[in-house]
Amino acid sequence: TLLTLTGTKRPKDKDLDGCDLSNLLLKNPTDPNLVKNKDGKPRDTMVWHFPHSVAMESTIRLNGYKLVRNYNYRFDDRTTELELYQLYKTENGKQVRVDIEEANNLTSQNPKLTKKLNQRLSSILKEMDASYPYYNPQANRVGPQKKLVPVVKSHQQTSNTVKFTFTENGAQVIRANLIYSLNGGERYEEWYRIKDGIRKNNEISFPLPNGTTHYFLNLIDENNFLISYPKTPDYAELSKTGDQFAKYAIANKENN
Repeated sequence: TLLTLTGTKRPKDKDLDGCDLSNLLLKNPTDPNLVKNKDGKPRDTMVWHFPHSVAMESTIRLNGYKLVRNYNYRFDDRTTELELYQLYKTENGKQVRVDIEEANNLTSQNPKLTKKLNQRLSSILKEMDASYPYYNPQANRVGPQKKLVPVVKSHQQTSNTVKFTFTENGAQVIRANLIYSLNGGERYEEWYRIKDGIRKNNEISFPLPNGTTHYFLNLIDENNFLISYPKTPDYAELSKTGDQFAKYAIANKENN
């Protein structure tokens, strides 16, 4: 929108999210057909993705319907995996309120639309390479599967390569990520991720990017539990102490 309004060329090496709203703003703000996707068709879908904090959900809007996918439903009796609401309906070309309060979950009454929207949501999130929440085995309400999580036994750094050894305790490790920082310990430290690595049986190794100051390993098992090595406190604990994540991570010995 801003690029169009300012006459700025779009960068060719960037995949821009969203749609150009300039026609909507300049011509008729009440005409949703002026908002078009890249293929030139009017946009009829919007997606929100909040896999963190209290929400832990993704949402898709299609016309007057809204589907909510909850990620904590397995261990929270107060919620269900999917919720479907009809917020509006169209009468004589105008939108009329139906259930804007989201009081009537229609998943059982309209399973076909529920499935369609859920599949569409998955497709969009895959295209975005979206991240998803994992379960914390230290939490109280996560069931007996937390006892099956893997355990990291050791790590070894040789030059700019680090190798971890772990054991599985009933749940298979399906993913491993190296989390590293180039400015660990600074006030505004930033962390990056290297997905997977070179795995051989119960060992996995990663190259350390140039400039790495600190790093740790995340293992995700088949039940979607995540364990960090070394053990890392959550934001709630860090907010009390004022510590940085680097205090609990492994320091790159090549920088010492």
